[in-house]
Amino acid sequence: MSVLSGNLAMRVGLEEILGGDPGLSVLRGGREASDQPAGPGADVLLLASLPGMDWHALAPEAAVLLLTDQVDEARSLAASRSQAWGVLPLDASEEEILAAVHALGE
Repeated sequence: MSVLSGNLAMRVGLEEILGGDPGLSVLRGGREASDQPAGPGADVLLLASLPGMDWHALAPEAAVLLLTDQVDEARSLAASRSQAWGVLPLDASEEEILAAVHALGE
């Protein structure tokens, strides 16, 4: 699984939450969103704070979990994906995020 975010603090925090779960393997990336791993190694993408980024093409085979408060982003995800996907608000709890990632990874 991979976390993509244009916000370094958010990405690091999400990687820490997910990395603490022994059932998950998190690909960790660089400081910039463009440096972050995605693609063949990621079966689940957790996307957060990526305004304007074309994330549809990042990992077409991966299930996607979008953290957003933007209704348009959620609609765009629903319209563009045939694979599993989910949407949570930016203030989702650690338990909600972990449950959603596990559900998408199954």
